[in-house]
Amino acid sequence: MFYYTYILKSLKNNSLYIGYSSNLKQRFDSHNAGKNQATKPFIPYRLIHYEAFLDKSDAENREVYLKSGYGRKTINKLLNAFLKKHDIITLWASVYLEIQLLGEPMIQSMVAGSH
Repeated sequence: MFYYTYILKSLKNNSLYIGYSSNLKQRFDSHNAGKNQATKPFIPYRLIHYEAFLDKSDAENREVYLKSGYGRKTINKLLNAFLKKHDIITLWASVYLEIQLLGEPMIQSMVAGSH
């Protein structure tokens, strides 16, 4: 059995979502069906990257890393051509700046209130 760490791109607002699952297709379909509260407001999604692991904890650790500041830099390096083409690097920079200025809980409440 494989465990997958994946990156989705919202076709609605170009945001990225990072997660992990043992069933990538089912999880992807679940996101696009609006069954996940974190991704529901931004459907539909496109799968832009995934990595397969034999150990669940490796997939979990990769997810945590990719969600970190250094992980965002890694994503930018891994997907440089795709991200430039779709202008997501600018989006990451603006989200990072907002988190630095306002803090993550404030960003989440602002996002929740804007929909």
